[in-house]
Amino acid sequence: MKKLLTIFSALTVINAPITIISCNNIETRDRIKISLDLFKTQLALIPVFDRENKITTVTEAIFKNAVYGALETNAYRGQVASNELEFTYYDQKIVATSWTDLMWQPTPNGGEKTTLITVKITASVTSMHFANATEIITIALYHTQPTALATIKFAYEEKILKDLAVEQMMGYFAILNPTYYFASRHFDIKKTAANIEIDAAPTSERYVGQNIILLN
Repeated sequence: MKKLLTIFSALTVINAPITIISCNNIETRDRIKISLDLFKTQLALIPVFDRENKITTVTEAIFKNAVYGALETNAYRGQVASNELEFTYYDQKIVATSWTDLMWQPTPNGGEKTTLITVKITASVTSMHFANATEIITIALYHTQPTALATIKFAYEEKILKDLAVEQMMGYFAILNPTYYFASRHFDIKKTAANIEIDAAPTSERYVGQNIILLN
């Protein structure tokens, strides 16, 4: 669960007047189920990745996908099609209402975000990864681009990388770099005698490009 600007991460959401969920810490990845009742009424900002700058309005499908992505861990990536979460939307009077597509609004720093969405998120009875339900919470989405891997300085120990099998590297990097999603959904790692190549996987909406670690 990483920068649910997520951390729609359990530990971040409690006790803060504003929660920035970003998709960067994965404190819940070893739990059997993510307990939704940890999410209280604080504001959460959730990223909507737009690689081709084509998202002009936020539909319900985009919103649901962003929530599933905000709850992602290194070991689990939710999918809207799994129907593990149920969404109930509310108007300002806390009366259940239907979804209304959202427009982007400029922010002072040059970005864009949506108005607040008031919603209750409930684990379906057949959910394998979630339990319970949130309170009625408010969420906003922000518009962003994937991170270029070349701009990231990953933590590693060169002497270990030289001897480590490529099949073990995903787990190794995940431990040393817990704020990034080291899983095959996002990364493809190759090893040669001279370097380690970390590429953004075609299935990743979070990352683009390549990061090369030279082995001396």
